[in-house]
Amino acid sequence: MSQLAGQATRTSIKPVRRMTVATATSVFLLLWFLVQQVQQIDAGSPTGDDIVQATQSGSVFNEMLVASYALVGAYHLTRGQHALTRARVRSIALLLGIYLAWAFLSLLWSVDPGLTFKRYIEMLLVVIGSVGLGLGFYGEIRHGTQVLAAHLVIASCMSIVVLWISIGLHGGPDLLNPAWSAKSFGVGTPIIYPIAFGVFASIWLAFRGVRWRQMLLLAAVSIICLIAIKGRFILAFTVVLAALLPLLELRIGWRRLAIYAGAGGLVAYALGIVAAVGGSPALGSIGDTLFAYGTLDGGDNGLVTLTGRTPLWDELGRYFAAQPWLGYGFGAFWNPEFMPAIWSVVGWNAPVAHNGFIDEALATGVIGLFLFLALWLTGIWHSIRLRVMDGDADAILVIAFMVFFLACNLGDSLMQTYARFPFYVSLTALFTVLGARLASRRPQSLTRIAPIMRVSEVSNRPRDESALTGMTTSRNASSSNP
Repeated sequence: MSQLAGQATRTSIKPVRRMTVATATSVFLLLWFLVQQVQQIDAGSPTGDDIVQATQSGSVFNEMLVASYALVGAYHLTRGQHALTRARVRSIALLLGIYLAWAFLSLLWSVDPGLTFKRYIEMLLVVIGSVGLGLGFYGEIRHGTQVLAAHLVIASCMSIVVLWISIGLHGGPDLLNPAWSAKSFGVGTPIIYPIAFGVFASIWLAFRGVRWRQMLLLAAVSIICLIAIKGRFILAFTVVLAALLPLLELRIGWRRLAIYAGAGGLVAYALGIVAAVGGSPALGSIGDTLFAYGTLDGGDNGLVTLTGRTPLWDELGRYFAAQPWLGYGFGAFWNPEFMPAIWSVVGWNAPVAHNGFIDEALATGVIGLFLFLALWLTGIWHSIRLRVMDGDADAILVIAFMVFFLACNLGDSLMQTYARFPFYVSLTALFTVLGARLASRRPQSLTRIAPIMRVSEVSNRPRDESALTGMTTSRNASSSNP
């Protein structure tokens, strides 16, 4: 009798422990992200000396943040390591390992071995954190992808608040001025990318039936924020992917088709009215206004040079031609010796190539670029197969994240700067979806997402659901049981 009682006690304690760990992990991740965002308030634009100094010495505080992320991921990786028995997970892990091995080997020919070693350890810690959280945390809880999306929505809201605090500290917005941009006073990609990912997460949650009105409203507000920042590449890719995201649902009902047709018809009707009333000069005026906003009132020169990118790429082409296959060492190209030499030619202080494909080729060569693209495209391929063959709606979010990552590398350097939001979120989402397929055929929609499940509810479930974030009250949590 006492043995049965002891066994029952241990059975009841286990869900409590799981709930505590899951809740603590969720709180840690949100606070960890909040700390990074607070640093962006009135951060200002760095000078050339600031960039060189940051490259040489780095930031001890940021290194501690990366290390804490890796520790949490490593803890959860012990729970999710069984997912490595899955062929899809093994293939991604193998490709990731090959790329990491090649990056480490670049120490042998790196132009700055110390910088290569430091950047390599940073990436390795980020990979451990992301894989561990994907396989062992989000992948081990039911509806884990929805939990991840909910976390991203909260992160997006944090970034929006930080954005408008920064704008308020600099005299408020001037959206009617084409030359005005929040980027001019230091609002950069650490704020932009979480907002963009929040657009995808909120639209995806809306199609899962999770507070769909609020989610669609948040997506619209987020796009307005991106317009205020005027990160043109990121804004364009975000809007295009957000418009295409519903098409990945595969079940295109007449309502969705009506929405698309109605929106297109409304735009065409509005342009027709403008043309009828004002003629071609009116349409030309609209085009001129959009052009002014798109170039920040910089004229044709900004468009031709892509705001200084093309002269930079021409100069970097000379360096690439000298070391095409092996590169200059992982994370070592932008060093205190090369940067001033490049800046003196292009006329501005570029901290990176503003093209991830170029940066990867300069660092690890054509071989490294091929290895990374093989990893990333294989992840997209597996996700597409999960969506098409298995009907897994979770894969939609992964496809959006990973395609967005590649697209943004056309105008920004996300490759070679791996301790950034797009990389670790995309990698976490990929391992979440691939690893979660081991568990069960999960329902593909929820009506609510709850903060903390009660112990009595968790103990009756085969998997821990306690990490579901604070999107509703506990009363709604009770009604969300599938």
